[in-house]
Amino acid sequence: MPDLQTKLEQGIAAVQSGRKAEARQLLIEVVKADKKQLAAWQWLKEVVDRPEDKIVCLERILTLDPANGAAKQELSRLQAKPKQPSRPKYLDEDLDAEADDTPIAAAPDEFANEWLCPYCTALTKPKQTRCPKCLRRLVVAKPVSDRSSTWLWRGIFVQLALVIFLLLLGVGLFTLFPRWRGITDPWPFLPLYFGLPVDRSAEAVRTMLRAFPRGLFWNIIGLIGYSLGLLAVLYWRVRFGNFLYLLNALATLGLAFWSAYVYFNYLPIMLFSMVGFLFGLAQFAVAISTWNEFNYKATRLRLRADSDATNHTSCYLSGRRYGERGMWGAAILHFRRAVAGDPANLAYRLALSVAYLKVARPDQAQKELMEAKKIAPRSTDVQHLEQKLANSLNHYFG
Repeated sequence: MPDLQTKLEQGIAAVQSGRKAEARQLLIEVVKADKKQLAAWQWLKEVVDRPEDKIVCLERILTLDPANGAAKQELSRLQAKPKQPSRPKYLDEDLDAEADDTPIAAAPDEFANEWLCPYCTALTKPKQTRCPKCLRRLVVAKPVSDRSSTWLWRGIFVQLALVIFLLLLGVGLFTLFPRWRGITDPWPFLPLYFGLPVDRSAEAVRTMLRAFPRGLFWNIIGLIGYSLGLLAVLYWRVRFGNFLYLLNALATLGLAFWSAYVYFNYLPIMLFSMVGFLFGLAQFAVAISTWNEFNYKATRLRLRADSDATNHTSCYLSGRRYGERGMWGAAILHFRRAVAGDPANLAYRLALSVAYLKVARPDQAQKELMEAKKIAPRSTDVQHLEQKLANSLNHYFG
């Protein structure tokens, strides 16, 4: 039987891949076993259909996380809404989700509005694909599945083994071929292949290049580089990588069959063909087994707190990650929650003040800076930020 954490992860994956019934069943099992699983309640809210069930989820979320402004706003909206005949209402982040194309009115807590731009906090329309203020894209392509499967890791291992095999093969051939022509130490000739001179006779240089031509050298280097590229495609699940990897597997199998047919009576080539066939077969199995992991869907960015940001420390760390990506709206949302969880933390206050400055909100930045100054009036960080704020105010107001 899977443990609660495994069930929670499976439920989240089911939500993200659109399997609502499965997600609902898994997440209900988690909250029945442990009613304090905040993440489970947050994700369960996304897959229940009836408003009454959403209200139960939101109330439980606020019991566990009283500072969750978005949950408060949504709960108020649901409780104030008159009851109507129930019908399925699917919460989907795809572009074809039900969404009115009119601007969303400002919420009492401004940052509870999920349609604020996560980069600059400008108000956007649900169907806009680019922020009208900062012009950043609001629609991103994300893999349908968040986690890499066992088969994908097997493919990465196969590709890494192929890179090592090609590297050893290249070194072996570079050492062996020249020896057949009387050159016992080929490594001093290596600069030749990069167009550099070597301290050897002209006859020795010609012998070396006949034994191991430049074309062969760069073909092996190219194959190693190409294999490393495929390794990166698998690891980062590059879009349409499944097509590329399948074509590569078929080409490897075809090349192995062709070389075995042409050089049937030459044992070394037959051995290399067998190795190539095995690698091609492994690549083909990986390509088929991981096909759906390279599927992407268009997702509209929304200003939402991370599901794993369940306390002030994790909120602060999420805010820093968003700040590093230039998503200052999302950073502000998380820093505000961190401050709500620990109002006396100087780092949280300073981070929130800086984030407000980044989106040209000097008044809110100054307010947070004043709170930081109360906590540590002599802090050099506070003084430095105070000077930065003064410069910003001069910039905005002359």
